Amino acid sequence: MSWLGLALVACIAGCTVPAVANKAGAIGEPVVFRLANTSFDLSQNPAAADFIKRVSALSAGQMRIEVINSVGGFAPDNEAQVVHAVASGRVDIGITGAGVFDSMGVLGLRAFSAPMLIDSYPLQKAVIESNLTRQMLEQLQSLNLSGLGVFAGALHVPVAVQRPLLGPRDWRGISFGTYRSETQEQAIRALGATPVEASGDLRRHYLDTGGIQGFEFGIRGYSLQEPYLSQAAPYITSNVVLWPGVNVLFANQVRLGSISAQDREWLQEALSAATRSAVGLAGRDDASDIDQECALGTRFAIAAPADIAALQASFAIVYEWLDRDARTKFFIDQIQALKSSTSPGQPLAIPASCLVRS
Repeated sequence: MSWLGLALVACIAGCTVPAVANKAGAIGEPVVFRLANTSFDLSQNPAAADFIKRVSALSAGQMRIEVINSVGGFAPDNEAQVVHAVASGRVDIGITGAGVFDSMGVLGLRAFSAPMLIDSYPLQKAVIESNLTRQMLEQLQSLNLSGLGVFAGALHVPVAVQRPLLGPRDWRGISFGTYRSETQEQAIRALGATPVEASGDLRRHYLDTGGIQGFEFGIRGYSLQEPYLSQAAPYITSNVVLWPGVNVLFANQVRLGSISAQDREWLQEALSAATRSAVGLAGRDDASDIDQECALGTRFAIAAPADIAALQASFAIVYEWLDRDARTKFFIDQIQALKSSTSPGQPLAIPASCLVRS
């Protein structure tokens, strides 16, 4: 049985409605799904945009996904607002980072946020293509959600205002911008820093007012906000991967159970293709954006092996905390096993003129 079939089996009893009815109940009209998104648009989530286009193309317009952007207005709880909106049926589908779910009592996705665990694009690809993601997504049923899939995202690295963040000594005493995630916040505290929930306009506000001295971000996302960031926060530590910025696509269980078998087939085919495409493309933009960033004044740092070891030692307390949940420990152990057999690929090539020496 496919992942979407499993999601539908989990749909609560009595959720089926006439197969060809649209959201308003009209027969023969296109089926319209409303997707809640926290960003201004889907430019930083091309996999979701690809999925939407594929649904429309495969169904010849008989299924449409309308995107509602800027849900939550970049408030600290904007991703949680998306989850609640989908669970309550106010919208049909949502997309958020994986990290938010542990703050809502769902522990199955915490392995994606375990610090410095998934630290390469090949490993992220191996995890997403494995059976682990389906097992993680099953736990969303506790929120009355059907987990549809996980899209590969940029690897999130430390970005800093005044100096590169290398070893733990550089983190102590700073305020560090992040997204809502109990696991990620625990990791930041383990380095002696204070986590501050900040994204979008709120992140920019904190940078302008000195409220944060660093934040997590992918290199591609950083480049999309130029030339502002190369002036406000010009230091990127390229070889310290905190966690991947994977996104989770999920649906309201009742709404998902209301569509026809043909609609489900279109959704599954579109999602499978978009997921494969996202895995293949993840990371390619990082290398292509390096020259642009160097020209704008961004400077890259490379943490020494001793710094990497010190960071990992600091995170030991986070792993002890994560391992208290047997399911989370299982997922982390499985990812560690994949890591041992997966080549990390080539490191980013940084021009010498763009490097900051430690």
